[in-house]
Amino acid sequence: MMILVIDLMANVGMAQHRLDGYEELPLITMGSDQKGEKELLALHPHGWSAIEVLDYLVSPSMKVNEF
Repeated sequence: MMILVIDLMANVGMAQHRLDGYEELPLITMGSDQKGEKELLALHPHGWSAIEVLDYLVSPSMKVNEF
């Protein structure tokens, strides 16, 4: 559980910095459908911000599957 907490802290800009130079990486969570990630990568090849993800999610082109 401690690893998860440290990774989540890195997600908000509070990564653990060790004396040997190692910096804890952020935790990435995603499902098995990576369509959104592929589209975001095409739109932002050098990475994207949380605001850009939210803009993508609320864009008219984003279609929600009905169950």
